[in-house]
Amino acid sequence: MKLRHVIRFTLLMTIACGLGLAAQQGTSQQNGQPTLLPPAPRMSTRAITEQDLLAGLKDQTRWLTFSGEYNGQRHSPLTQLTPQNIGGLVPQWIFQTDIAGFPGRGIETTPLVIDGVMYVTGNNNQAWALDARTGVPIWRYRRTLPANFSAYVCCGPVNRGFGVLGDRLFMGTLDSHLVALDRKTGAVIWDVAVGDITKANAITHAPLVLKGQVIVGVAGGDFSSRGFVDAYDAQTGERAWRFYTVPVPGEPGGNSWPNQEVALRGGGAVWNSGSYDPALNLVFFGTGNPNPDYYGDDREGDNLYTCSLVALDADSGKLRWHPRRARLGFGARAGPRRSDYRRSAPKSDHGGQSERLLLHNRP
Repeated sequence: MKLRHVIRFTLLMTIACGLGLAAQQGTSQQNGQPTLLPPAPRMSTRAITEQDLLAGLKDQTRWLTFSGEYNGQRHSPLTQLTPQNIGGLVPQWIFQTDIAGFPGRGIETTPLVIDGVMYVTGNNNQAWALDARTGVPIWRYRRTLPANFSAYVCCGPVNRGFGVLGDRLFMGTLDSHLVALDRKTGAVIWDVAVGDITKANAITHAPLVLKGQVIVGVAGGDFSSRGFVDAYDAQTGERAWRFYTVPVPGEPGGNSWPNQEVALRGGGAVWNSGSYDPALNLVFFGTGNPNPDYYGDDREGDNLYTCSLVALDADSGKLRWHPRRARLGFGARAGPRRSDYRRSAPKSDHGGQSERLLLHNRP
């Protein structure tokens, strides 16, 4: 088993066991056996506000974004799990997600948890709302896939999670759509095409939701595609802006791709979620490898903005700054993380397939 698959499995089991501990704490004991849980409460109808998203993990009963907070640190402040009790965790429930006859690759999602309900995306364009105490499904969503979709998806039919705002959940799909679902029922509110699946524009990461916008990027850097990041109005689904991660001649940075034909299929995929700095009004995304990745003679130049970190204005999508990554390196694998250090300027860091962690000022 590949190391990254082992890590994902370990993280998934940790989540399941942690939920089991929470479920145990919510029951009483009689003769060493837990009593039956009461019927599931009605789903909360309270809308998730922009202030809720900005507050992040100040409400420790919730997990509202892919990383828990806009800073991307993915650190939970919960104290129930300790070195003393970690060895006593046991699974409390298991929910099966695979579809017979479809390719699978396990789960790479980070569930959202809102008022006792877990919102989970899975492989092959599936999603569920589950009772977090029992694992019992409340609703299920599945978008039908084109018959030949796997020919345009590089690394498995995976999805990494929902975004949320108001009473809506937002999900990118493998066939390059962005959908808004009713949080209580799973019904589709709106559905827009983001890219073209025949150009490998799959969406595999959790949308970044902020200031009434839903921000997503497309995968496909291992195919002849050109990466981009889009923002959509959370109410209407109308596109607000687009930023191409590979500029063409005539655009800022376009001289780093002397051959326009190559630039139009130059890679720069965005397949992991970004982070957000409200004070600077910047969103940060890591970008993937240039295309072709292993053969660079057809793409002489610096190949901006691939293998890099891009800081975009959250309102317009315009590039504010970028550092330079490795000339022939692989893509920025980890989502960027915002950090603050005393006696220095604010920082943003991100990791890549070169197994390095890079630290940048956030001007």
